[in-house]
Amino acid sequence: LTALAIVDDLGAIIVLAIFYPTHSLHFDMLLYAAVIVLFLFALNRYKVNRPLLYMIPGVFLWYFIFRSGIHATISGVILALTIPSKTVINEVRFTVSMKYWVEKFKSVSNSEVEVLANSEQQHIIHQISKNAKNICPLMHKFEYGLHPWVTFFIMPVFALANAGVEIT
Repeated sequence: LTALAIVDDLGAIIVLAIFYPTHSLHFDMLLYAAVIVLFLFALNRYKVNRPLLYMIPGVFLWYFIFRSGIHATISGVILALTIPSKTVINEVRFTVSMKYWVEKFKSVSNSEVEVLANSEQQHIIHQISKNAKNICPLMHKFEYGLHPWVTFFIMPVFALANAGVEIT
């Protein structure tokens, strides 16, 4: 059902973008948007995982799509297609690295059940956290970061607006 809802939403966005332009088409703005899309695809191809390097061009992409006359919601779909959804670390390397750090953690332990006071253990925990962050694809990081906003703000506002509730 979720996949069907997503496909339905994408279809609606495409229909809005193509058949209900906001004003006449400006091909120069579409050209600028195409350059940004090519840049975003290049970032993806070279496995760049910096969120700001996708967000800033994404804002410009939205602006150029909006100014081109095509409905601006299509820019979100295009941007999502360019964000990396695959991890940059392979499974074997990740597993070996995590086993190494866990074994090292055990070896420097003083076998007490207390708060970690050992600075070497704190360093190891930091390395484990860093490895875990690196294995997560950028798309999943965006989804995880946006989830509370969508769940607790955007969806309720959308539901209230569609229900005809006026907030004055």
